[in-house]
Amino acid sequence: MTKRKVVSAEEFSKRNPLLSKLLDLKYRISEEPEWYDQRDGYTKADYSWIVLLIEDVRENKLTTLCREDMQHCNQLWRDYERK
Repeated sequence: MTKRKVVSAEEFSKRNPLLSKLLDLKYRISEEPEWYDQRDGYTKADYSWIVLLIEDVRENKLTTLCREDMQHCNQLWRDYERK
C-alpha cells in the first residue's frame, strides 16, 4: 500500500496553475444556486464540460489550453461571477 503525500493548496497551484484555476471554476459552477428549470440545464452542461476538460488536462499533463477552450472558460468565469 502506497502512502499519499498531503499537498497544500499553495503547493498544488505552483505545480499546475491551469488545473488549479479549472478546479476553482468547477467549484464556482457547483455552488451556483438552482434557479429555474431552464438555467439548470445550462449549469449541468457547463459543469460536465469543465469536468471533462479537467480530466483531459490531468491525463495529458497539459499546461495551456487551446484558444477556444480558454475563451469558453473566460465566459464561464463571467457567467458564474459571485454577486
